[in-house]
Order: sequence, then structure tokens, then C-alpha cells
Amino acid sequence: MAEAILYAARQPTRDMFVGFQAKFFVVLGTLASQLVDKIMEKWMFVSQHADRPFRSREDNALYQPGYGLHERGTHEGLICSDSLYVKASKHPVLTSVALARSRSWWA
Repeated sequence: MAEAILYAARQPTRDMFVGFQAKFFVVLGTLASQLVDKIMEKWMFVSQHADRPFRSREDNALYQPGYGLHERGTHEGLICSDSLYVKASKHPVLTSVALARSRSWWA
């Protein structure tokens, strides 16, 4: 995510989607907005909650610096450290050439 933020800060980019999932939901929302609304209603709220206790007020970065220099937070589950979608969107010409070459290679 930091890679996408730095890229967007340096380049005149109107929209920067972090990860394929973000772009997928934008496209799906354009094509079938009611379906995306139902998915978000059923899944998003629940997916942002955990059955573990909250950290104390003193152990967060809102009132004082950091909590043990953790860089990824305390989320449990699948966490992707790199996004191929972000890398591809940063270099659209190179991505197009690579896809064209891979298509001709498979043909």
C-alpha cells in the first residue's frame, strides 16, 4: 500500500486502486451496483470485526507514537505484502508489452 501511495504522490494520477480486489469491485459496481451493495452489506461489516479484545488506550498510536514498531497492524488472516496490480498499473506500457508477448508465446 505504501508503494501505491508514494507513486500517486509523485505522479499525476487521478485514481489509484490498491490491489485487484479494489478495481474488481469498482468495475462490478459499475455493471451491477445492486449486487455489489448486497455483497458489501453481507460481507464487509462482518469482515472488519474480530473476536479478540481491544488494545488498551495507552497501547495505540492515537495518543502517543506507535505500538512496538509494528508495520502491518494486528490483522489476522491473509495479508498481501505486494500487489501485482499496483505494479502493473504503475507501468502500463511495460505491462501491455509483457501481456502481448505472453499471448504470442502461448499461441
